[in-house]
Amino acid sequence: MVISSVEEFIRLEQASGEPVPKDVIREREAAVRRGLPEDPLGYDATDIKACALTMAEAALSGRNRPFVEAEIAAVKKRFEDVK
Repeated sequence: MVISSVEEFIRLEQASGEPVPKDVIREREAAVRRGLPEDPLGYDATDIKACALTMAEAALSGRNRPFVEAEIAAVKKRFEDVK
């Protein structure tokens, strides 16, 4: 799997002479975001090792299961809408 920006994908397709799918070419509005996104789990990522250990403990205990399930449902919905 390769992850790239839409712009890079278009550039590579054009450079190789491949047609760019029409649904990829679209007007996009710039998104301006200020500050950090809200984290419903509230992990403090300033100490990445402590954060990873806390996340692992929470995952193993199932403490954050409702938040994880909500996140998975949101991702599934997003991909279902792409079809």
